[in-house]
Amino acid sequence: MSSDNQLHKYSPSLRTLHWLMFVLIALTFIFIEFRSLFDKGTDERELMKLIHFTLGFSVFILMLVRFIVRSQSTNKKAISTVHPKVAAYIHLAFYGLFLLMPILGWLTLNAEGKDLVFLGLELPALINPNESLAELFEETHETIGKILYLLITLHVLGALFHHFVKKDQTINKMTS
Repeated sequence: MSSDNQLHKYSPSLRTLHWLMFVLIALTFIFIEFRSLFDKGTDERELMKLIHFTLGFSVFILMLVRFIVRSQSTNKKAISTVHPKVAAYIHLAFYGLFLLMPILGWLTLNAEGKDLVFLGLELPALINPNESLAELFEETHETIGKILYLLITLHVLGALFHHFVKKDQTINKMTS
């Protein structure tokens, strides 16, 4: 790899955050899908939802950390040089949606009148119980989840396109 390509790699901290978030996001989606394997009201289903929330809130925290690390990064050229506007819009959508999703989940649970505990810490209620708001927040949360499935697919396809079709070094900017 040329020194020029090395210069344009994401920082080790951003690469670590990217792959850690990948794992957490994948697990978040997996656990919410697994909940359907269990009947409503069962302890197993509630456990799947609790794990989903815990992982989702972890993504929220890491997204804040990633935003801070990225904003302080001196290497702004690591984004795709082939389709920089597309990549920039997808990254912006990821940042916004991965910050919004956990907040919507939190609001949904608050509106349902449920207490939230994250790693043993009770989180404050953002709103009072409200059934109609709970439905609105939950529907919005699920819709954004579907949008994220699409964006993640586009992100992965873009990386694979660069690696296998363009045969450039784009994918290596986020790997070791």
